[in-house]
Amino acid sequence: AGESDETHATNMLRRTRRLAAATRFVAPAALGVPLVRRLAMRDVAERADRLTRRQAVESTRDLLGCDAADDLLGTTERVEPLGHTCPITIAWADGDRIFPPEVNGVTARERIPHAHFVMLRGVGHVPMIDDPALCARTIVDATERDAD
Repeated sequence: AGESDETHATNMLRRTRRLAAATRFVAPAALGVPLVRRLAMRDVAERADRLTRRQAVESTRDLLGCDAADDLLGTTERVEPLGHTCPITIAWADGDRIFPPEVNGVTARERIPHAHFVMLRGVGHVPMIDDPALCARTIVDATERDAD
């Protein structure tokens, strides 16, 4: 994966933050409609309509209040290939629009070749929104496998 892949993800995250900032005064009312939640949060979840209005509003506030966001989005640092130091499981959302698995997942496999990769089906960038039970099972499975 090249620089353009990283730029794509960074640009998507910046766009999401700008949109959240521009709509912060109307978001609490608008996010009361499930279809609006699903459309407004489509870059991070497949089914954001499953969130309550309050959860969606809090998520938006968290995004805007993240003190590290500017530093993270402005860095040129990269993760270099990692040696085998401990068991690693990478669970990747198959519907991740910010870091698509067919692009960024390839890079992750190159940089962490010894990791166990798990594809999470039917979920977006924040899989806990779409399927919290799947996330919990994935964590339990990884810790049980690594304990053996």
